[in-house]
Amino acid sequence: MSLRSTFSNLSLEFIHKFIPKFFTLGGDASGSFHLKGIPKNTQFTYDLDIQNGLFDVIELGHVTAKGKYDGRCLFVETAEAIRHDGKITAYGSVPFDFNISSPNIGRFFPGDSLDFHTTAHMESLPFLSPYIADLDSVRGDMDISLSLTGPVESIQRRGHIRVKNGRIYTLLVSDPATSVEGEAYMNHNQLVIQDMKATLHHSNGKYPEPKKQNITLSGFMDFTHFFEPGYDLHVKGKEVSFKTLYMDITAQSNLDVTITGRDTITIAGTIETLDANIFYEFATEDVGTALSEETSTVMAYQINIPIRGTALFQNSQIDANVTGELSLSKIGHQEMDFGGEIFVEDGSVFSYKDIFKGLQGYVSFDNKGFNPFIDVNAYTMIDDERIDLRIIGGIDDLDIVLESESRFSE
Repeated sequence: MSLRSTFSNLSLEFIHKFIPKFFTLGGDASGSFHLKGIPKNTQFTYDLDIQNGLFDVIELGHVTAKGKYDGRCLFVETAEAIRHDGKITAYGSVPFDFNISSPNIGRFFPGDSLDFHTTAHMESLPFLSPYIADLDSVRGDMDISLSLTGPVESIQRRGHIRVKNGRIYTLLVSDPATSVEGEAYMNHNQLVIQDMKATLHHSNGKYPEPKKQNITLSGFMDFTHFFEPGYDLHVKGKEVSFKTLYMDITAQSNLDVTITGRDTITIAGTIETLDANIFYEFATEDVGTALSEETSTVMAYQINIPIRGTALFQNSQIDANVTGELSLSKIGHQEMDFGGEIFVEDGSVFSYKDIFKGLQGYVSFDNKGFNPFIDVNAYTMIDDERIDLRIIGGIDDLDIVLESESRFSE
C-alpha cells in the first residue's frame, strides 16, 4: 500500500477511531503524511504543524514534529511545542505498535526499549499540575531536562529541574508560596529534592513580611509511574503565615509536615500555632460520613495543632481566647474530624440577648466530625446584679444554666 496526503486543519481527535486505546490527542494539524508498507508492517513518514496541541490533559500549544515509523519504532527526529509560557523540545525513538492490522495498535511492543529525550524552559508546569490534587498551578523560571530510556516494562527516567523566582498556588491556602528556588535531580525514576526554599506569607498587615525564605522542602518523588508519582517529602517552616481556604483560619505557625503516598497522599505532622484567628460556626457532622466516588488521587490529612501563642476562636455566638491542642484528620471528600482539648482563658458569649464576659472553661473533641463537648462559664451584670452563665454538653444537647446572687436560676 502507498498513500500520500497533505492536509490542513485536520482534527487529531479522529485518531481515536483507529487507535481507541491511545493517549487522548487534540489539536488541528496541517502538513504531510506518507503511508506505505503492508498492514502487519506499516511504515510512514510525517511532517506536522499542530495548533492547540493536546496530549492527555496537557495543553501543548503550537506543536511542530517531523519523523518516521518503520513498523517497529516511531522515530521523532524533531518535535517542538511552543506555549505562551515557554518551549519544549524533544527527540528520540519510541517502540509503539502502529501496524494497521495489529490487535495491539497504540501500545508498546513488549520487550522493546525506548530512547526519548526532552528539554524545556517554562514559566509553568503544565505536565504536573493537572495530576496533583489541591495543586492549582506552578509559576516561575524553570529549566527542565528529562530522558526516558530502557525496556518499556521498566522505563528509566533521569533528568534535572531548576526553579528560580517560583510561585506555587494551591487550593489549601489563599496566598501562594513565593520566592521558590532550588534544584532537583532525577535518577532511576527518583526525583531527589535536596533543599528547595520558599516564602509563605499572608499579607494581612498583622504579620511582618519575612526577610528571607521561611520554608524548606526536601525528600524525593518516585516517578516509576510517571502520571501517578509517589511522594516522600518533608516540609519545615518557621513563622509561616497563611489563610486557609477550607476553613476561615488566619494564622502564623511553625511547620513540620510530611507528604507521603501515591494513590492516597497523606499530609501529616505538626503545625505549631504562634498566633491564630479562627472563625467556625457550631454545627455537627454525621459520624462516618460516606466517601463520595474519588476520581483522582485521594488526599488525607493528619495534623496536630498545639497552640503555643495567642489564638482567637470566633463565630456568631462566641469570642474566645484559647490554648490547648487540636488534631485534624480527613480523607478525600469526607468531613474533617476534630480531636483534642481546648482551654478557654477569656472571652465572651452572646446568649439570652445579652453579652456574657469572663468566658472560661474547656472544649473537647471526639474525632467524629465537628462535635465538641463544651463546659464553659461567663457572667454579665444587670442592675448591679451578677448573672452567671454555664454552658455544658454537646452541640445537640446543650444545657444553658443562669444563676444569680439573689438565687435566680433558669
